[in-house]
Amino acid sequence: MGEEKEKGENIIKRDDLHLLPGDPSLVIHVSCELGLGIRADFMKEMSKHIAETLSKPETYVCVCVHDDVSMTWGGKEEPCALGTLKSIGGINLENNKKLMQKLCEILERDFMIPKNRVYVEFVDMERENCGYDGATFGG
Repeated sequence: MGEEKEKGENIIKRDDLHLLPGDPSLVIHVSCELGLGIRADFMKEMSKHIAETLSKPETYVCVCVHDDVSMTWGGKEEPCALGTLKSIGGINLENNKKLMQKLCEILERDFMIPKNRVYVEFVDMERENCGYDGATFGG
């Protein structure tokens, strides 16, 4: 693949990464403990939904779950979730609503986390601020 070393430096520049779709990633912290099978099912379901909603190949989607995290919401230790979804492009009101609706649906259905106890920050990343394969998507 398009790889070259810049003169006099140990920097590898990938001239093809700017053509790739980028890195949607969801990192979510939940206060409840998830079983291994349930955690895997949740990650797979969200990965597929993120790929479809953001029109990205699922091969670039990463979902990370931190469960059984000590958290308070409004001073109470009741079930809650806190997450960040980052993507190069695709972050907009319509997509964010779809993603939030699906995430809250699953969290409430499978983990009894009420929709009004879920925060998610949506971040539209610049290509040069996202690393992959020893370089950045900016090139």
